[in-house]
Amino acid sequence: MARRRCGDRLVVAAIDFGTTYSGYAYSFKNEFEKNPLEIRTCQKWQNSAGLNAYKVPSSILFDNEGTFKSFGFTAETEYNDLVDEEMEQGWRFFRRFKMSLYREMNTEKGGRLCRNLKLKDEQGRRMSAMDVFSAAILFLKDHFLTTLKDAFVGIKPDDVHWILTVPAIWSDAAKQFMREAAKKAGIKDNQLDLALEPEAAAVYCKEITVKTKSGKEGSKELSAFSPGEKFLLIDI
Repeated sequence: MARRRCGDRLVVAAIDFGTTYSGYAYSFKNEFEKNPLEIRTCQKWQNSAGLNAYKVPSSILFDNEGTFKSFGFTAETEYNDLVDEEMEQGWRFFRRFKMSLYREMNTEKGGRLCRNLKLKDEQGRRMSAMDVFSAAILFLKDHFLTTLKDAFVGIKPDDVHWILTVPAIWSDAAKQFMREAAKKAGIKDNQLDLALEPEAAAVYCKEITVKTKSGKEGSKELSAFSPGEKFLLIDI
């Protein structure tokens, strides 16, 4: 079967797997062709205060048999409840585990890909990094597909092209690890591209337009930058 290019699919969904928070955004082909900045985000996440949020904490909970239980705000709440009831023993809770992959990969000789890499949970117990990362990606993927199914009729999983963001400092081995984790989460290789986080932000900044007043003709959209101008992107 011939590989379908990103631009041939009906929707592009980007998973931002963050160190502290994670989420996703998506863009439909027909809307992108009219306005590249027509981007939708999930606004269904609710924090402990019941307020809507664009992202959820990068926290994940597994039961004492290693089966996925929950992700995000729900994982943090459920684990805190287990601690309060002194029932957390054996449960596996990971938070802010993304950069653990980078640190562990750097300790490997030559930074080689290690599919048997293990991460420590909050209790110091080790679990397969591949299982942890793939479960997190699977949760975000399934959450998006449910959102898509509930709001838009007729779009199938094969109509989606996925983008997974990764830090620019990551080695090729770490990037390949994320690609394999996405594959384990059910994302086909011909439906996936990796994007460097700072490059994605830079492209967005370059596409930003500004509206100016133009009298009787109404507002006019202009590029935020003139040819030859430079901008500085700072991640704070």
